[in-house]
Amino acid sequence: MDGPNPVNNLLARGGLAVLTRRAREHAELSRLIAERLPESLRDRLTPGGLAGGRLTLLAESSVWATKARFMAAEIQSALADLPEPIEEIKIRVAQTAPRIAQPSGTEPRRIQPLTEPVRKLLLETGETLPEGPIRSALLRLGRPDEDHR
Repeated sequence: MDGPNPVNNLLARGGLAVLTRRAREHAELSRLIAERLPESLRDRLTPGGLAGGRLTLLAESSVWATKARFMAAEIQSALADLPEPIEEIKIRVAQTAPRIAQPSGTEPRRIQPLTEPVRKLLLETGETLPEGPIRSALLRLGRPDEDHR
């Protein structure tokens, strides 16, 4: 990739529709997997993806990852009736960013206003789109008189 891809280029190629479809498919697959996981692991594992018969499950900690690895055969058996066959289960510990506490007595950092070039790009992109929620949102965000906090 040569650089950032403008939103209107993605939308013109149907990128939003593809992303929306993939997100729905992933959500449905995640629901099917979660329903079939052993009850003791349901709240501790998150489906990370399924490709080429390999299911990746993300565990909230190394303790739950170890338990899931010991239960891999049971998990695979429980998932046998999924639309896509699972040949391998990979279990990883989810990498989450640490939470940074706001020091007491300080105000949260304020969001900086959009620069004029960004506002202009939002307006230009919004004007190229057909009527709908994305167009409305981009045009609203691009208006200089709006307060977006």
